Amino acid sequence: MNNKAEISCPNCNHVVRIPTGKHIKFSCPNCANEIEVDGKPKVTIPKKGNYNWFITGILSALLFFGYKYYVKNKDVEQKIGLDILKEKGQSQPETKISNEQIQFDNNLQALIKAVDISNETTNDFAVRLASRFPGEYNIGQICQIYDYIVKNWKYVNDSDKMENFRSASRTINNDFSGDCDDFAILLAAMIESIGGDSRISFAYNEKEGHAFTEVLATNSKEEMQAIVDEINALYGTDQFEINYSEDSDGKCWLNLDWFGRPQHPGGQYFNYTQRVIYYPTLEKPIYILE
Repeated sequence: MNNKAEISCPNCNHVVRIPTGKHIKFSCPNCANEIEVDGKPKVTIPKKGNYNWFITGILSALLFFGYKYYVKNKDVEQKIGLDILKEKGQSQPETKISNEQIQFDNNLQALIKAVDISNETTNDFAVRLASRFPGEYNIGQICQIYDYIVKNWKYVNDSDKMENFRSASRTINNDFSGDCDDFAILLAAMIESIGGDSRISFAYNEKEGHAFTEVLATNSKEEMQAIVDEINALYGTDQFEINYSEDSDGKCWLNLDWFGRPQHPGGQYFNYTQRVIYYPTLEKPIYILE
């Protein structure tokens, strides 16, 4: 009579008695797992009872439908948010900010190119005008440049189909013709050409927009009265109201717009409710919303 030994099924732990010393291949009576014994048990991959593929499939399905549910509900939330904005008469903030950012950046790049202080035409003409008040950079040179451009300016509006920021040299070659932004660009470039610091504003109110230039008059408000007195003396009066704006650093910027009568540096400001101030000649050009 053959000796028998007990072995446990590796798959379900069911105990099976088998003859010893023989090569035996059989199925577990409990789980149908195939077992091969030849001195030591050798277990093959079970044909039944392996549910890994099934569990993996369930998890994948849950992840897929969970993501679809999240996306669907996110879209619903966004749509509800946009509907609320529409009811309030507002536009989507992200889109509005993005469009303004693009426009401001485009304007800045155009002004950097247009304020062409390295151009010989621009630089030479500025120096020629400033030479009426020779010496280091001074308020007399600013007044001379301002007066000449105002006196010789011929206003021609841009087409409503496109905005055109003409370079200072082009405007000189066009016999001092153009619109308000061309006037502002020319003034800024000529002042920069003789050593001054300028900035250009695009200003707006409820009805219209306008562009104008300001020149840095002094770094402190305490020194501004001396500039006011000097401008009045140059024009032989003490009656001019000199308009300027003070920035966050306390610097005073003299208005060089053409508004007001008589026309002079520090004349009347355009009546704006908001403006964008561009600094196109800085080492790192910037703009500021005000």
